[in-house]
Amino acid sequence: MSKRECVFFDTEDELRWATLNDIFGQSDEFELIPELTDDQPPSAILIDAAVSTSHLKLLALQERQRSYAFTSIIVIANGSMNGQDFEAFESSADGIIQEPFWMTELLSLMRLQIRNHQSLTSEPARFSHLIFTPVERVVRNKEGKEVILSTLEARLLHHLFRASGKSVRRDLLLREVWGYVSSVDTTTVQTHVHRIRQKLRLLIDRENIIFTEGDSYGLLIDIRDAD
Repeated sequence: MSKRECVFFDTEDELRWATLNDIFGQSDEFELIPELTDDQPPSAILIDAAVSTSHLKLLALQERQRSYAFTSIIVIANGSMNGQDFEAFESSADGIIQEPFWMTELLSLMRLQIRNHQSLTSEPARFSHLIFTPVERVVRNKEGKEVILSTLEARLLHHLFRASGKSVRRDLLLREVWGYVSSVDTTTVQTHVHRIRQKLRLLIDRENIIFTEGDSYGLLIDIRDAD
């Protein structure tokens, strides 16, 4: 049997932890670990957004994630979460799923985000005189100025780069980057593309490095560094 993926569930609700532990106990894929340790980085961290300190925990875990590099952070949001809080979590975490949900939805989202994280590379991606390092979530220009992308922004940009200049349909991006669970708004791709464009404009005076074709998006990679 292949090794199971280790998952840490950050919650203050003992019943919720025990319930998830029982479900994972029947799985050949995942197992819950009781605490975070530097010698055993988990494949995924689940954050229970119902706890009052969840925002602070998310920020702290994001800092720790830099040392783990390939650990995916997924937020479990309660049904009463307001739109502003949901947006804050969505822009910071790797994935978010809102209650109520089917357990199969959570497992599918975990598989996708773990696979996406493991596909990130430290190999620089060059396009339009910019250098993008996916695992660091950093884009730099030739002068050394840089911007830092959110996890989802970095994953979206990396996915577009791997398309080699071809446009990618929005529904495919939703499925491959977000996992497209029911809690994801279909306008979220447009929102994240807008944010990436704004950040790239801080580095280079060029419009529409990410271009739009109908219901699809693509990345201009025809203008490369001479290096």
